[in-house]
Amino acid sequence: MGELHRSLQAMGVVQHLCGVAFLILYALALGGFLGSASRLKVIACAVLAATGFVALSDVWVHGVLMVAFAILGAAAYLALAWMLKVTCEALLQPSEYGDGTPSPAPAALPMTPMGDRSTAIAGPALVAGLGATDCP
Repeated sequence: MGELHRSLQAMGVVQHLCGVAFLILYALALGGFLGSASRLKVIACAVLAATGFVALSDVWVHGVLMVAFAILGAAAYLALAWMLKVTCEALLQPSEYGDGTPSPAPAALPMTPMGDRSTAIAGPALVAGLGATDCP
């Protein structure tokens, strides 16, 4: 680990930029933000950034190890976040039965077009075509 630490200390600005670009692009490729065509381009750029990071390392094996640690760290973070989400959902879900069994999910509220709510928002006089000065 001492050699790996020395490789980290010897990193230059360009190698830092390649590493940060790899981390950002890797996270962007994992997320559901992009479509499939854009995701392939982002993956290609992430591989290019990782290759540049490894090529700029003093010892290329240390660069590969650091990229692998970054991937494993992201995987561990995602696994921890998922476990926390599942645990909180299971513990915090309200029960209407009182015996600890989870209640069913609430039904979605119906969506109404704006025309149905316009009388409640504007008032009956404006909906009927009368101006604000015509109201008694």
